[in-house]
Amino acid sequence: MSSLQIADRVSYLQESYLREILSVASRRDIISFAGGLPAEACFPLALLKQLERSETVPGYLQYGGSQGLDILLDVLRARYGLTGEQDILMTSGAQQGLDLVLRTFVNPGDKIAVEIPCYLGALQAFRLAGAEVCSLPLLGGIPEEVEEVRLAEMESLLRQENIKFFYAIPDFHNPTGGSYSLKMRQAVTQLCEKYGVFLIEDAPYRELRFTGESLPTLADLSPQQCLVLRSFSKVVSPGLRLGCIQAEQRVIWEIMKVKQVADLHTQLPGQASLAGLLMNPDFNQHLQRLRQEYLCRYSAMHSAIKRYFPGWVTPCKAEGGMFIWLDLSCEAFQQAFNGVDGRQLAESALAKGVAVVPGSVFYPHQQAGVSFRLNFSHESVVNIDHGIQRFSLVLEQMEPAI
Repeated sequence: MSSLQIADRVSYLQESYLREILSVASRRDIISFAGGLPAEACFPLALLKQLERSETVPGYLQYGGSQGLDILLDVLRARYGLTGEQDILMTSGAQQGLDLVLRTFVNPGDKIAVEIPCYLGALQAFRLAGAEVCSLPLLGGIPEEVEEVRLAEMESLLRQENIKFFYAIPDFHNPTGGSYSLKMRQAVTQLCEKYGVFLIEDAPYRELRFTGESLPTLADLSPQQCLVLRSFSKVVSPGLRLGCIQAEQRVIWEIMKVKQVADLHTQLPGQASLAGLLMNPDFNQHLQRLRQEYLCRYSAMHSAIKRYFPGWVTPCKAEGGMFIWLDLSCEAFQQAFNGVDGRQLAESALAKGVAVVPGSVFYPHQQAGVSFRLNFSHESVVNIDHGIQRFSLVLEQMEPAI
């Protein structure tokens, strides 16, 4: 009997490191900084209980329209201030939104520019689509004096290569937590317009700003050139599996053809619940409490790193989102721990009861240096302090190479 052969495009996929480590990190004895998990204590349970279940559920158990529930679409159009040329397509999370965009517009061999390091789920989606990934250095969370250099590198790539899409997370980047300045947002959209490159703006963390000034989206600056992926997993609940694509109507209609083949439509009871939540006048208060809680947890992690780690370890700053990027690729680390990689350190940390993600998984190719993505939104302030202390012991108890 012959074996069933997988498709060529699937053969290039590797199992997600994050999924592997999360299966271990869910143990009660593990403090987890590994996943991009929201704070369960901050789920809007009270607001969900206020919804009239008799009205929101029974009427939505039949098949529905592929674009989404009409009442929810109207709420989102108003929430995002969409013009008549822009529209919304509901998806099962932002991840499905990215998959649908790639299925609709990307042929094998098409080139997609990304900042490196890059969200792992996006890299996997690009591989499945057969796209060629073209790497750029980070554009967000960098010193002002470096911006011109990075923009010159971006323009050089766009000029020399036939890039179809530029994928960006301008607000609270995953994995680094950095954000674009206003100057960078304006320059990036102008470059994409100049070279005919479409933008995929991934914006799952945009509503989680806890300090600093809110800046326009890339789509605000270049609506005809941009597709926005939005998620409600971070501000409501991941279990709802709800997100949406925002783009020009002609783009939405093309993507909808693919969605009709993929899943017919996104589940309706959750859409009805989300519409009720967003229309509730108390939802904005929920967001404010969520941001304040994440500021506390971010501050706790940032302070704990400064307290427990050697002085040469400097955590990257964030103004929102869920992540701190910890880069140990400095001369002091290389001198003391030459030959040690991030996965080794992550395994040692797990043995001490704390789960972290090595930065190497966010690169499309083998990457030198040691870095980590740390999630601060999931664990309590007390657990954050304990977990960072445990993680710091991994370095303390290693034998230096010198």
